[in-house]
Amino acid sequence: MTALPEPGDSSAALQAACEQPSLDLDARFQAAARAVTPSCPAAAPLLIARTSMLGPDQTASWALASDIAIVGTARALADRQLDAWGIGVDIKFATVLIVSELVTNAVRHAIAPITLRLIRRETLFCEVSDGSSVAPHLQQTQTSDENGRGLLIVAETVLRWGVRRDLTGKTIWTEQELPHDGPSGL
Repeated sequence: MTALPEPGDSSAALQAACEQPSLDLDARFQAAARAVTPSCPAAAPLLIARTSMLGPDQTASWALASDIAIVGTARALADRQLDAWGIGVDIKFATVLIVSELVTNAVRHAIAPITLRLIRRETLFCEVSDGSSVAPHLQQTQTSDENGRGLLIVAETVLRWGVRRDLTGKTIWTEQELPHDGPSGL
């Protein structure tokens, strides 16, 4: 087992704490907190996460044109991928609706590049990325309003949703539960 660097060398200590293969995640967190703030580890604002690689059969991604006509194409691409994954009709219907709403919003309110990505794990993620940093928000609509309900429908359909910003824009993501009743877990 490699010893952690002495207090005072916080960047080296933080790196060493995070790279300790013999420590479980909680022990790594405690060591990292001591490295960042040795006098008061409880005050350290840290997020440590365990990640895993996705296989190429678990993701599908498409670059989309910033044109309203691409929405139908995005629905068809998602539909074909969900069929390939053996996703049931109810989840497929909801996902195609989600794709339609999110891609429409990206085309209407954001800027290129627009990307659609589906990720199949224990849950199903749908992500639409665009070049704008402006995040959408749920709107209160009147019965006579013709627009503004799409994100509300999406929010009611999914397990959870959110916005992730990066240097090139944002990603709107949704997560849906998948049934675990078959040999493939789907």
